[in-house]
Amino acid sequence: AQLDDLTRMDPADLTARRNRAALSMLVVQQQSACLADPKCARGVPAARRARLQDELLDALGDMRWLASQVPSDLGWQSDVGWALSVQAQLQQALGQAEAADRSLAQAID
Repeated sequence: AQLDDLTRMDPADLTARRNRAALSMLVVQQQSACLADPKCARGVPAARRARLQDELLDALGDMRWLASQVPSDLGWQSDVGWALSVQAQLQQALGQAEAADRSLAQAID
């Protein structure tokens, strides 16, 4: 919530926007690990699973946009690869093996 407030207060603050996207990506990564474990996955409602994909796509979009704004920032470039690997992890946990393979291939490029 505090990161959301910072982004709203100063939309030009690229670092705050990156931190917000990274925080979202960490949540998706943790939840993806849970979904990969059948015991843990039973406790995750279907609506939450759907929201995870939306959260991931929002964060990935922000990371791609940030990387395009400052192409020389290798950290922001690597954020995109990280986000794509988290996307693959979520897709694998949701039984979308082919999509996960495509995301991993993009992450490697």
